[in-house]
Amino acid sequence: MEPTEENFRSMYALMTNTVEAKSQVRVREFGYYRQFWTNFIERGQGRLLFVFENGVPSVGAFVINYGRKGTYKDGGSLQKRAQYGDSHLVQWTAINQVKELGCTEYDFCGTPPADRLKDTSHPFHGLGLFKTSFSKTVTDFVGCYDQVISPLKYKLWTAAGERIARQIYTRRTGQQFY
Repeated sequence: MEPTEENFRSMYALMTNTVEAKSQVRVREFGYYRQFWTNFIERGQGRLLFVFENGVPSVGAFVINYGRKGTYKDGGSLQKRAQYGDSHLVQWTAINQVKELGCTEYDFCGTPPADRLKDTSHPFHGLGLFKTSFSKTVTDFVGCYDQVISPLKYKLWTAAGERIARQIYTRRTGQQFY
């Protein structure tokens, strides 16, 4: 799809629709995504994909490629659709497009940990079911760790600094800190 304002807004609407229905994560403001998507598209490393139902986007995905890897970065869908298989069609199309660009790996990016795939209480259970319908392989990555350089500054930052910085940033910009 062409990187137009209308298509960006359609993609954002599908994402927020999904998040509101599933309450899985928070969505940043539209401008953040528009800039992110534009940056990748202008470098030839990003693409928007849609499936339409009755002339309206019903499923959307933003996929990036870098080196030999393609990644499903953002996605969303209308919750009530008449067509079955739209989400799979978008992903299959994305996989084939990045494969044509030389990618040998496709990361669906975000499922429950491998040992909790069947846990229906996990907030990403539904996503995990969808994504593992393509491949049963789930790679668990090590989480982030802080490399403490100055113990005193680190203690101050974790005790109050980060919280205060987030509050100031959010009040000044109206946007999420992370």
